[in-house]
Amino acid sequence: MKSNLVPFACGTALALMAGAAGSHWFSVRDMATLAAVLPSDLAPPKARPAALPSKPDDGLARETRNAIAEARRDPAPQARPPAPTTAPASDADRRIEKLLTLLEGTEERNQELLDQIAGTNRDLQELRFQVDM
Repeated sequence: MKSNLVPFACGTALALMAGAAGSHWFSVRDMATLAAVLPSDLAPPKARPAALPSKPDDGLARETRNAIAEARRDPAPQARPPAPTTAPASDADRRIEKLLTLLEGTEERNQELLDQIAGTNRDLQELRFQVDM
């Protein structure tokens, strides 16, 4: 009596591999179509940094704070002609103020997260040192 287990297992494996290859082909085709339609300013960055710095960059945070302060001091750097009504300008000013407030909150949260990452990196270095000993 001949066993049908080997041909059945090979056929199942072949069907699974063909299904995986077909699924991968369809997903790559869809991603290529999406990438062709996607604007260039929304495209993902070309390369990611290999590792996060263990010490946060205060220069960038300082530059962001200076830009926010400058935007608050001088909301209209170029001369604008007077608007016929003041209601849209005040609405625009309110929206700009709200966006600046959100940006400040985001910058503070980003700094908190960078501090947490730095602390985690220090803890991991200590653990790695203890394990190596």
